[in-house]
Amino acid sequence: MAKIVILTGSPHNPGTSKLLADSFEKGARESGDEVYRYDAGLQGNNAPHYLQLEKAPGIEVGIPDNDLVEKEVIPKLLEADVVVLVSSMYYFGINAQLKTVIDRFYDYNHQLKDKHSVVLVSGYVLKMTWLQ
Repeated sequence: MAKIVILTGSPHNPGTSKLLADSFEKGARESGDEVYRYDAGLQGNNAPHYLQLEKAPGIEVGIPDNDLVEKEVIPKLLEADVVVLVSSMYYFGINAQLKTVIDRFYDYNHQLKDKHSVVLVSGYVLKMTWLQ
C-alpha cells in the first residue's frame, strides 16, 4: 500500500484537470493505496495557501495560523511514497495556485531530496463539446 499525495491547482470545478485527478484518485483507492488530496485552486479566503498584499508589495509576512499547507499538506508530503501534481496548462506551464503550493516546499528541500516518485498530470483543452 502506497501513500499518495495528490496536489491540484485548477480553480475550475468541474474542469478537465479535476476530472484527471478524480480518475487517478479513484484508481489509487481501488488499488488499496492511502490517498491525501489538496485542491489548491478551490481553497477560499478562510484557508489561504498564499498571502497577497495589494497595498504593501515586497513586504515579508508570516504564515497565518490557519495555514493548511504548513499544517496538513507538508506533513503528508513528507510521508508520501508518490506525489501527483495535477494542473491545467496555462501558457505552457502549471497554474499559479499549484505553483504557489510547490514554492512552499523550499524549506523542506533537504527532506524531500530522496523522494523519487512524482507524477505530473496536465490537461489542455482547446474546445470541449458536451454531448447531450
